[in-house]
Amino acid sequence: MNYYVLRTITGKEKDVADYIESMRDAVPVFKEHVGEVLVPMETYYQLNKSAKGGRVERTRPYYSGYVFVEARLVGETKFTLRRIPNVLGFLGSDDDHPEILSQQDVDQMKHLADELSETPDADSLTFIVGERVKVVFGPFAGFFGEVTEVLDDRKKLKILVKVFGRETSMEVDFVQVEKESLS
Repeated sequence: MNYYVLRTITGKEKDVADYIESMRDAVPVFKEHVGEVLVPMETYYQLNKSAKGGRVERTRPYYSGYVFVEARLVGETKFTLRRIPNVLGFLGSDDDHPEILSQQDVDQMKHLADELSETPDADSLTFIVGERVKVVFGPFAGFFGEVTEVLDDRKKLKILVKVFGRETSMEVDFVQVEKESLS
């Protein structure tokens, strides 16, 4: 079997993967010719004022609009995969000659999927007093500041930000800031 890429409607990647999995269980011939189905997902945090604590964990496909399928394209398999709801076609020159992913690409994609599944959550974010951070969300987005206090129990920081030449203290959620990169 080889790996192929199905192009899907953006936002429907998980639905397509679930549909293929259900087809493998329902159609014996499909089970013989379709192997692993992958949709690498990344976790991110979105601020939501209606949620307690102000943040909501979300997931989204890392490769928006693509589903990776291990398959043997014989008989009706290619036609059936192409006709799944929300599938636009195979990645490649045309649907008659789908492009086979190289083993190197497959290995990189699987490695990435493993890394994404191990992403630390917001509860494991750690900050240190004196550390420089960048505000990435809210009215002060784009400003840099220095951590003056870490409120672990509330998942908040007190930071000093320069606004119009004056240092201003403000309280922010862990997910509203990111550590300043050293680049």
